[in-house]
Amino acid sequence: MNGYAGGKKTRPLIARHQAEVQATSSGPYLVVPRPLKSGGKMANPVVHFEIGTRDKSKSADFFRQLFGWKIDEGPAGMVDAAQGGIAGHLTSLGHEPHHYVTVYVEVDALEVYLQRAIDLGGKVLVPPVALPHGSFAWFADPDDNILGLWRPNVPASS
Repeated sequence: MNGYAGGKKTRPLIARHQAEVQATSSGPYLVVPRPLKSGGKMANPVVHFEIGTRDKSKSADFFRQLFGWKIDEGPAGMVDAAQGGIAGHLTSLGHEPHHYVTVYVEVDALEVYLQRAIDLGGKVLVPPVALPHGSFAWFADPDDNILGLWRPNVPASS
């Protein structure tokens, strides 16, 4: 599928998803991706997002007004997933990075996936950290995109 972006003709869209092209008032076309109907479950799903900000309160007000999100006032500013969404949170680390957005991918072994990321050219940014409900780690891919890994605690069998 050919289209136009910024007045220039674009190359055909080749991706793992189908796309719709729609006319918009701000430009000739907007490509809206749709997932393929594979019927399967994602191997390691994205289960959480994090938005880092210098001023959590100001950002929480922004997202409440923009999207109608329900965000609690706790230190992590948890965002209610609501039906069909994924949970997330807003945070102010108090140090760099101040502005970032990252997603967390659920895995069964943090160390295994961190090593796999290193082997593929990535780097570990935050080694595994234990929390009450699970553990997380951060890594950067070869293009310096920051992603999180999440391993939930598995309840002990009775």
